[in-house]
Amino acid sequence: MRAFLSASGRLVLRVLRGVGAYALLAGRLLIATPRMDGREWLRTVSIAGVDALPLCLVTAALTGALVVIQTGFYVESYGVTSLVGWGAGYALFHEFAPLIASLALSGRVGAGQASDIAGLRAGEQLPALEALGVDIDRALLAPRFWAIAASVVVLAVIADVVALSASLLVAVGLLGVPPGAFLASVHASLRVADAVPGIVKAAAFGLALGACSLRAGLAAPAEARGVGAAARRSLVATLTAILALDMALTGLL
Repeated sequence: MRAFLSASGRLVLRVLRGVGAYALLAGRLLIATPRMDGREWLRTVSIAGVDALPLCLVTAALTGALVVIQTGFYVESYGVTSLVGWGAGYALFHEFAPLIASLALSGRVGAGQASDIAGLRAGEQLPALEALGVDIDRALLAPRFWAIAASVVVLAVIADVVALSASLLVAVGLLGVPPGAFLASVHASLRVADAVPGIVKAAAFGLALGACSLRAGLAAPAEARGVGAAARRSLVATLTAILALDMALTGLL
């Protein structure tokens, strides 16, 4: 019993320390955001987009095709091929596109940002910048945080278009659905408001990805081995946060 209580107490303390650390980071970012370096924001957006875009495009196309392939048997069995456009569009807009964008960025960009911050700490560049009077929150952290969040939203929109195009091609080639019928199903069954849950999820995933990657980099040991540890912690924390947020937002939206 004592061992159980001790382990439970340690777990609670770790959770509280983590919550406190993220709360402090959020406060730092909010304070620095109005004065953040716009050039660093643009640089990070361009890097994040270039790094994650190829993986996002390939994953979106495969996902769009798989949605139609997986549902093709049931659609043909019940004779409702006219609804395949609605089914594919709904699944992609609400669920798959935000996940595709956030997971692509978590592997290519989030872990990279975490290891980059950890490397700056290990090389003592961050303390050196602070000694020179540079506000690292304004110059580095806030621009990268908001750049990652914005990149997830943009990539989610791109993933929607690519995945739906792949779904159209597979529906026409595999199920024999006329292109006009597919597009008419999408247009008739889906409204602009149906894209809102996906955009909200993408924004939430982007904020979580930015916070987890920066926190992992700042919390890493100030030594060489901390760079790899930061990347691993960033991936674990990001995947956990994204899945938890997905479950919560799916129930709310």
